[in-house]
Amino acid sequence: MTKTQKQIIKKIEMLPEMYLREILDFVDFIKQREKKDRDTRYLDGIKGVKESIRKGRKEKPGDCKTLEDIGWR
Repeated sequence: MTKTQKQIIKKIEMLPEMYLREILDFVDFIKQREKKDRDTRYLDGIKGVKESIRKGRKEKPGDCKTLEDIGWR
């Protein structure tokens, strides 16, 4: 266990029970953010993805191709 983990546990143990649900919610939020960051790093590693996203942001929704247009359905 790291020093930081020990500090977190020590501080949580000092909190009243009524705050523990809030701590758990925050941990879940951080886990979701970490997954988003991991997904972003993965996509950033694929050549051309950033440019494709930038280009797509400029398109009007009505001008976009549908899944049927590209043969996915």
